[in-house]
Amino acid sequence: MYHQLQFVLRNTESEPSLIRELIKIGHGHKGARFKAYRRCLPLLAFACLHGLAIFAAGIFSSKAITSSDVVMIVSKSCGYMEERTNIFNISDDAIFETVNALLVMARTGYRKSAAYSRACYAQYGGNSTACGTYLRSTLSSIMSTVPCPFDQKICEGPGIALDTGFLRSDLDLGINTRPEDRISAKKVLTCAPLAGEKYTDGWLLLPAELADIVGWPPGTMWKGYKFGDSILEGDPAPDYSMQLYENFYKNGDMPYTFMAAWAYLNNNTESNFNPIPELQFKDSDILVLGLVNRMSYRNPVRDPWFNAQNCTNRTEGQLSSPVQRKCSSTNAVSFLGCKEQYQFCTADETQCSPYTGLYGITAEPDLSLNLNPTQKVVFQLFWKMMWGVQLLYQLGFIGRENLAANEYLWDNGFQFGISAELPDNQWQMEVANWMNTTLATMQRTALAYARPPEFDLGSGISSLKHIIPPQTPEAELLCHKIKARSKAHISFSVLGFFLNLGLGLLIITINLALPKTVAFIQKRTGVGIHKRLEWIESSGLQLQRMAAEGRGVGPWEGRDKDVPRLVEYGHVFSLTGSSLKGRWSRAESYGLGARGLKEDDGEEADEVERMEMLAWRKSPRPQNVSSDDRVRLLDR
Repeated sequence: MYHQLQFVLRNTESEPSLIRELIKIGHGHKGARFKAYRRCLPLLAFACLHGLAIFAAGIFSSKAITSSDVVMIVSKSCGYMEERTNIFNISDDAIFETVNALLVMARTGYRKSAAYSRACYAQYGGNSTACGTYLRSTLSSIMSTVPCPFDQKICEGPGIALDTGFLRSDLDLGINTRPEDRISAKKVLTCAPLAGEKYTDGWLLLPAELADIVGWPPGTMWKGYKFGDSILEGDPAPDYSMQLYENFYKNGDMPYTFMAAWAYLNNNTESNFNPIPELQFKDSDILVLGLVNRMSYRNPVRDPWFNAQNCTNRTEGQLSSPVQRKCSSTNAVSFLGCKEQYQFCTADETQCSPYTGLYGITAEPDLSLNLNPTQKVVFQLFWKMMWGVQLLYQLGFIGRENLAANEYLWDNGFQFGISAELPDNQWQMEVANWMNTTLATMQRTALAYARPPEFDLGSGISSLKHIIPPQTPEAELLCHKIKARSKAHISFSVLGFFLNLGLGLLIITINLALPKTVAFIQKRTGVGIHKRLEWIESSGLQLQRMAAEGRGVGPWEGRDKDVPRLVEYGHVFSLTGSSLKGRWSRAESYGLGARGLKEDDGEEADEVERMEMLAWRKSPRPQNVSSDDRVRLLDR
């Protein structure tokens, strides 16, 4: 059995074939199968482990060198759009060009982010081909029902909160820094319906002095809402945070129109009102959003923001509406109140900013955070992203066109003025859509920093002309550390590729050199010479040579090589007989090799074999041949 195992080990090329042959050997020793399998068991275990190791190595090596579409952004331009502190005071052409570039690019960016949100953040949008631009196709947020965050006096039902959780600058936004240099940040948006009718004096006649200022004719009716005093310079009605004029309400041609009042924590310059106590917070930015709904519906809409329960029937001969019954908005304006909160943390989240409004966290990182230069520029970029995704900016640029309720409209030009019925939670769907657009805008902002999009602003003026490049070496280095996806490029691990190549070549070299190295050592030291002899003689070609020599075919050379050869080149012989019956002889090997097989060769072969067996039994045989003598005989 030892020699059978040696033969199998010498001539097996793969683990499955070795396992199969070992099982055959164990099964073939009838009467001693237990002992046979016991001797085969270590080899079987080693073969299984070796095969599993090769399989695992193949999996890991393929992962190490698998190509990817994740690439590093390379661009000639990098930085932010040039900004102006007061976009309402355009005094010359240079300021106009700057404001023009800023606002056009802002609106374009929000529109593209909204389109990406609809394609990729929708329930089944993740498989869209348009979702392969950013490092992650989507960023997640968690929506939960919460009590109204404002005073119960102003609330009109529970609210919802959408929490992004901590988004990582490296894994979520593609800023390729060391893990310990990353910055994490989160945004929480909480909204609830407001009882706006409690804070209005109703429809009033517009005073003549006010009519001249706002440009409406005398006798115009108007309605003001007192959510707080206006702090806008020159506001003709400072006691009101919002105003609605009857002519605008009844004759407007847009299905939905927004009105807004906002108050930023620690930044009155950018705010437009001081909230009443019911809306005040010391840790949030506040946005009150009014909706003017001019649509009619077949059935009442009970959603608190799109509320339309003022239903009437068409009278005979009336052609103003194509439907017999229509329901219009219950109130002239319906309101949502929202608050926004932010927080930034270092990689281990042991150092965090306050959980508060955006301007409660300065754009320059707090010195108490002890940030290194890389962390500082990552924080500044992250803060700039959060600044750009404030809900006010999104709604100001694309709020009306990004309403999910627009999907229910009958038309956008025929002036039907009809919408399909809206669900009772439509306002929640709108807020969720705003958060999805916010997340998509964050993804776009990171990419736009490293590769600002180019846009023709008219007269051959490129938007890249108004890009402000980074001002510090660390910020400039960040330009080359933004990752994205590109179908036009592939990336792979150079280190992984060469490690796999090097290890593969090393294993091949060891496999080829090991037998010759061991043979050289055995010949020089004389240790294990009989093992070397059996190793040589148990190879398939050497066994064939010995079978040929047993039939008188020879002489041979290269008996200690991998491939033995006949001394007489071109000698023809046969190792098979005319049939499987009887015995074969040396003479027959030469005879049949020379003249070919005939029908009566089997009987002749039996007779010759019997004669040779008798002669062999009578001949003297050597006694006690040592391994060294066998090697010398083999070498001769």
